This record gives sequence, structure tokens and C-alpha cells, in this order.
Amino acid sequence: EIAWDHQQSQVRFKKSPSESDDSDEFPFAIFLVANSLELEANIKLRLKGLGSRGRGSFRLPASSYIGMFAGVTKPKPFQRKRASLTTDPNEQLPPLEEMRSIALESYRGSGKPMHTEDSARRALAIEHIYDGKCTFMVQTASGPGLEGYHTDALLCLSENDISYYSSEGQMFSNNKTLFMQYEEIDSWDVNDGANASDNCLILKQKDSGLQFSFTLKQNNWNM
Repeated sequence: EIAWDHQQSQVRFKKSPSESDDSDEFPFAIFLVANSLELEANIKLRLKGLGSRGRGSFRLPASSYIGMFAGVTKPKPFQRKRASLTTDPNEQLPPLEEMRSIALESYRGSGKPMHTEDSARRALAIEHIYDGKCTFMVQTASGPGLEGYHTDALLCLSENDISYYSSEGQMFSNNKTLFMQYEEIDSWDVNDGANASDNCLILKQKDSGLQFSFTLKQNNWNM
């Protein structure tokens, strides 16, 4: 018998009992090898050749697996035996679509995964491809010169800079309320909480130390 423990890269060879053996103990040897998977493939190939030449007179030794590959047959490489995550007594997980719906309902925060038709990711990607920028609708903004609620304020991220427009008209006329190169920004911070109204982007300017925050509209924050 040959027993393989691929977790420890070990192989055990055990002598099979014969009719003349009166003892209940049979000798065995355990070898620790560099790569037990390669050794198993090589030994199986050689035993198969011996068996084909023996034409039935040569009996192939039985193989078994212990450790993470426990069982009569070897699972796929690197497969692990994991504890069941389901509370169902039958240990059957729900369908994948149902598990996805459960995960979406239980997630809190603006980073909640969205269905493709509800996500702004595709629209932002197309805008970046054609215009070289990504524009977000802003609900509220705070910082020197930015205080107040603006119904159509926009935050625009381009390749080299970030711009804020207090209205859509300002963007069309390129009249920027705030403009910063990325190299001027000392730090970025994102608040992502369960309450969507608290989710915001916070920027801090290097030289002046001024801080600006932008709360994006929920339908444009979701990705």
C-alpha cells in the first residue's frame, strides 16, 4: 500500500499481508520528499508500465491519501477541505444568485456593490475614454469659498488636476470655483459609512493646509 500526504510532502510504503504472515504488524517506511506530487506521478507511470508488461500477474499497490487530500481519490491540486458555512442541516448552500442578493442586502456603506444597470461605473468609464475626465455630481461642499448647498455642483477629476464647479454652467464656461493640481494635494481621505449623507471626499492642500470636503450625490457615488 502507498499512502500520500501531500500537505507534508510525505509518502508511506507499507508491505501488504500475505497468507504466510502470522504477525499483525507489517513493516512500513515513510519518506519526506521535496515534491510528493511529482514523485506520485513518476511512480504511477512506472507501476503502470510494470503492470502492462506483467499482463495480469503484477498487482498494482493500493493508493490512499491523508491530510488535506484525505480520501480514496485525490481531489484537484490545492483543493482544501473547508468547514461548511451554511446553517442548513443538509449542508446545501443556496443558489449563487440568491447568495449574491443576500450579500447585497446585508452590505452597508457607499461601497455596496451595484447591479450593472444601476452603477455609474460604465458611464464614468465612457466619459474618461472620450473626454479624459470623470465628473461627479456634488450634493454639498465645504472649505474656503465653497460653503453652501448647490443643486448642480460638479467635481471633475482629469489626468493632472481636480476642479470644482458650483454649477453646470460654470463648467461649460470653464469658470472653476476650485482648481488644484494633484501634486498640490497633501492628503486624500474618504469617509464611507452606513449613512450615505456622511460619505464624502476630503482633500488637504499642501502649502496652505486648507481642507476641502465634497459629499457626492448618492446616485453618482455608487459604483
